Amino acid sequence: MGMGRVRFFTGLEDATEYAARLLRKACTQGQRVQVLGPQDRLRRIERAVLQLPGFLPLAVSDASASVRRRSRICLLERFESGSGNDWVILNLQDEAFGPVDDVNQVIELVEDEPQAVQQGRRRFKAYQAQGQQPEHLVLGAPS
Repeated sequence: MGMGRVRFFTGLEDATEYAARLLRKACTQGQRVQVLGPQDRLRRIERAVLQLPGFLPLAVSDASASVRRRSRICLLERFESGSGNDWVILNLQDEAFGPVDDVNQVIELVEDEPQAVQQGRRRFKAYQAQGQQPEHLVLGAPS
């Protein structure tokens, strides 16, 4: 299995809003996304997605396994493997996702605030320790 790509989007003012827009884009492109994180962050993402115009189908962690397997977007506390390696992981956990080889891509969102930046650096180094070469994209560069 090939190695998945890791991408860090930094300088974000609001990671929740950005995640919702990213999920809309992924859905229109036919990608499958597992958003991984603690329940409170997942609920915020779900609310942000519901604020977007139109309908964006997603499955939450308490949906049945068959619904989660058929869904393009899943909001989960833990990665669910076994349904192919075409998943994009939107990692909202404090720790780095792994093993990256099991998925197509991992996306990390880092808000422009000191604690988030420090956690992001720690995850970046953890991916490097896994043998990854994360891409770094600065989105909220100061003007």
